[in-house]
Amino acid sequence: NNSDTIIKPEIDFDDGDDNIIISDEDSNSSMGSNDDEMPLGSMTGDKDIYNIVWGKHDKPMQIQNFMTKSDDAQFIKDMFDPTPYDILNLLFSENILSHIVFHTNLYAQQNFLKIGKTYKQTNIHEIKTFLGINFKLCVLNHFDWLLSIIHLHNNVMMPSRQSPKYDKLYKVRPFLNMLKHNFNKCFYPQEHLAINE
Repeated sequence: NNSDTIIKPEIDFDDGDDNIIISDEDSNSSMGSNDDEMPLGSMTGDKDIYNIVWGKHDKPMQIQNFMTKSDDAQFIKDMFDPTPYDILNLLFSENILSHIVFHTNLYAQQNFLKIGKTYKQTNIHEIKTFLGINFKLCVLNHFDWLLSIIHLHNNVMMPSRQSPKYDKLYKVRPFLNMLKHNFNKCFYPQEHLAINE
């Protein structure tokens, strides 16, 4: 097992006054206009050091101060009145859709040819339609088939559980990497994020 060092900022929330009221006037006068633009990592004071034990395959990790300004990417700001569909197309780019199409067709070929069944290959237009239907929660015959066959990686190449290259997220890893790339390209997040399922 490896142990990593996690640095926790020292913050004292107990100021002794439980009846603090801040008005808009107070907040405007007490904080500089640049406070919102300053990364939170630059405001931390003394730091406590914690040793955290992770899994057997983890590599040592160095935590750095978060110094990036949170904002939309400039090319999104430059878009004229973007719709939610425009933003969705930036995140689910043609590259990602092509990846889904390729691996879905590959998976169908691997499974249906094995048992001697024919199948109709999918394409980007159909995958976009499938995703739209999925978002709308409708049901169609081919929708059910795509739901059972849609794929994001080649199962044949998946390392065994005993392999040091085994990855629990193997089946979705390339998709996640491409999606992460698109999210990183479009938006610069704040230091602390909440991730929900």
